[in-house]
Amino acid sequence: MTIQVAVAASQAESVYRRSKTGSAEKPVWNPKKVYQYLEDMNAGFQAYKKQAVSYYAQKISERDKAGVLTTEELKKEIQEWFPEYTLTDTEPQSVRQGTFYLYIDKRQMEKMASDPAYRAKVYGLMDSELQGKYGYTLQYSDGRNVTAHLTGSIFSLSENNRAYDSMDGIPYRGSCTSDHSYSSTSSHVQVRSMSFLYDHMDTGGMRKNHRSNPVKSEAQRLKERQEKKRAEKRKKQKAEELKAFYEEMRSDNVGAKYQKAEDLDADTEDSEHVSGKVSFNAEKRARQLAAAKTPAQVKAVMALLEKDLSDCEAGVENGMCDEDEVAKVRNMMKEAQKKLGEVSAKAMAGETDPEADLFSLNLLM
Repeated sequence: MTIQVAVAASQAESVYRRSKTGSAEKPVWNPKKVYQYLEDMNAGFQAYKKQAVSYYAQKISERDKAGVLTTEELKKEIQEWFPEYTLTDTEPQSVRQGTFYLYIDKRQMEKMASDPAYRAKVYGLMDSELQGKYGYTLQYSDGRNVTAHLTGSIFSLSENNRAYDSMDGIPYRGSCTSDHSYSSTSSHVQVRSMSFLYDHMDTGGMRKNHRSNPVKSEAQRLKERQEKKRAEKRKKQKAEELKAFYEEMRSDNVGAKYQKAEDLDADTEDSEHVSGKVSFNAEKRARQLAAAKTPAQVKAVMALLEKDLSDCEAGVENGMCDEDEVAKVRNMMKEAQKKLGEVSAKAMAGETDPEADLFSLNLLM
């Protein structure tokens, strides 16, 4: 569920009954049920929704065993069973006071019409989201019990909402307004754990929401402050990683390490004898590869490995390097190629900072 202005609008304790004939009856919402924590209210919402899904599944089955409808028949059924909603062909951009919009795109409309089990799940969610209209009660930090009501909402069911899929695979996203504002800093709603706000409140959508929400809850402001702190921490960590990578690269002597050793006994006749050797500094390259976090950084290390390989191969030809050193370089080049694939995949998935490559390259120039 998307929790916005009303925090957890459609959540309250419900009662589930069956008639004497065995038919399921519609769950009953209890707006006077007092919830001390948002987690408890969320559990109440989930319980109501689960019961509502069972109710609509049986209701659909009783109407037609097959349960398959045309889209026009589906629209009529929605208007008959959910008169509180205003069905619209275009997705509203803002909440309107006193109106509970329902938008379902073509693909979702077709899926609901052809799949009665899926339709029951959506109906259960639609029903539960409406209950905030009748009230929900939260205990504030100062001990007051505050009952609020939804004054308008948008229920959007669209393929464009796939980023907000529920566990049932329903691409739902909602917006709402309430008759009560959580604006006091001395009195606010309560949570047992801040992680609840990140796990259950408008997952991934709070910053991207283009709809107007004239009232912000205290819980929302609290979440935004926490998100800002986390973003600053990630930025600082990324800067430290880039600095560490730059220091590794800046201290590098490009190419393989060339070591010139002179005879330690300068007093003997052999003191003029000089021997040389080319060796691969595998430990340093391994550190640089481990520090590389972006495609450009990995490629920078790969360029150094190519120079190492060239130096070592030339050393083999001149008798200044053995084949083991060449093998070490080639093995690390394989590791670098593998890591390049990994960081490139993360970059395509948006898991890396697009400015990181530019920053690291500027440092290396």
